Amino acid sequence: LPGDRLLLCSDGLSNYFTDSAIVAELLAKPHIVSQPHPLIEYAKDAGGADNITAVVVETLSESNTDPLPDTEERMKFLRESFLGRSLSVRRLLHLMTASATIHCSEGKELIALDAKCPGMYIVMEGSFRVIDDDVVEAELVKGDCFGQATLIAPAKSPAGLVANEASRVMLVDRRKFTRLTKRLPRLGNLLLRNLCRDLSEIIVASDAPRPIS
Repeated sequence: LPGDRLLLCSDGLSNYFTDSAIVAELLAKPHIVSQPHPLIEYAKDAGGADNITAVVVETLSESNTDPLPDTEERMKFLRESFLGRSLSVRRLLHLMTASATIHCSEGKELIALDAKCPGMYIVMEGSFRVIDDDVVEAELVKGDCFGQATLIAPAKSPAGLVANEASRVMLVDRRKFTRLTKRLPRLGNLLLRNLCRDLSEIIVASDAPRPIS
């Protein structure tokens, strides 16, 4: 997960770790990635005389929209969305790498009518007006999705989205989603199946006969 730290070291260091809590405490130090000398000092203080080598790496998010992603909440929304249907936790984690959180203040336009749509939006908090030619057509609330078809092919937004209040959305980026489906074909098949099923339900619902008033 983004923010995880991994320690690669020689036995000149690992031999002196008697408790995993010690490792966790050392890896939690603020500058341990760029300055791992506390690990070396720990081994020396413990009596280490052998070669002591340590490298610490930290995983980063692919998204630059939210450098400290709200991982658990995004996992929850992806799991409950049509896209995450029947996906294991491992596959949901892969899907999450294609997502980012966007914060919108009241009145902010998330996307304009006919603007290039970057992917699919899932409302995490607040609500949005769906505007077409200055007419409010609908409202998106928590859990609603917008732009599903964009995950299949580039498209312009069929409407504008404006925040009714301070709101948050999760963006599943189309380009990252496409790369993910190509890199992991089995996951890609599941995601495209879920996506096609959802789009089919939308088409059927839009073609349903409406009662004459």
